[in-house]
Amino acid sequence: MHTQKRTMTSEYQFINIGSFSDTFQANFAKEILLSNGITCRIVGDAFQIIETSPAQKISLEINSEDFLKAKELLEIYFEL
Repeated sequence: MHTQKRTMTSEYQFINIGSFSDTFQANFAKEILLSNGITCRIVGDAFQIIETSPAQKISLEINSEDFLKAKELLEIYFEL
């Protein structure tokens, strides 16, 4: 797994931990992380109602300090 970009916002440095083909999967992953105390956000969903094309991925970003814990949790549910 590799990180693609880093974004600073207030006290967090966000990094990309994975991409998803639909909003449901991205939100499921986000809820897993949030319920385990990991700060995260979805980038690129724009409240899509219809499926995105394979080229339009929805990214999940996390606080860089939580990378190892988040990766471990997401690998239980997803192939990232």
